[in-house]
Amino acid sequence: MPEHDLTNDVFIENATRLQADETPAAWSFKSDAVADKFEQHVREQLPWYDALSRYVCDLVVSFLPQRGVVYDIGASTGNITKLLCDTREAKGATFVSIEPSHQMTKNWAGTGELWTIDAETVDYSRKRPDVAVLFLTLMFMRPGEREQFLAKLFEAVVPGGAVILVDKGYLGVPAVATAAKTALLASKLRSGSPADAYVSKELSLRGEQRPTDQGAVLELARLHDFDGERIFQFGEFYGLALVKRAL
Repeated sequence: MPEHDLTNDVFIENATRLQADETPAAWSFKSDAVADKFEQHVREQLPWYDALSRYVCDLVVSFLPQRGVVYDIGASTGNITKLLCDTREAKGATFVSIEPSHQMTKNWAGTGELWTIDAETVDYSRKRPDVAVLFLTLMFMRPGEREQFLAKLFEAVVPGGAVILVDKGYLGVPAVATAAKTALLASKLRSGSPADAYVSKELSLRGEQRPTDQGAVLELARLHDFDGERIFQFGEFYGLALVKRAL
């Protein structure tokens, strides 16, 4: 099978996988092995990654005015802004990608500005966002810092603007949660992910990846004048579109 560009809806099948012995004992994107194999790894682990990335980008366009501002928070290698390159040029928009890992940013292929900094330390009110994207970001933030971070971000978003969030959460029905977990495991094995690599990653994520409660996110958003709607659900993973009220 020929290689495909990484903006397509398939990953490069002959790329090198993240092996068990390369997985950090404590998961970190500040690992050369993780960063160098991120593109292959994320598509292998999350079969919906490309399709949802494109969908999120189409949502961004609907909330972005001429000369508007977009933040991609937790940008990784720049997948979101890369897909929005034509939109940035057509609308004369300002794009700011925030990614704290130098190992990830060396592979960044997005468009616009790139800030290598912790998202929690940014003053978003200095360049107020029309749209902020958090694509698989919150679950890697410390739980005790998430509410303050989101409150700061929500306050900075301009009226009529949006926060589009994709994250890992919880399923409330135990039988469904168990079935969804085993279904995800089956899909990873079918994709060719070695069992030892899967186990190594699950162990490394302990304490580093902590799911977020989408109900709590929606409630916090409402307290900051946002209306929210779930726009995606795949097992434990969910997406929310949060829109700040305006006339």
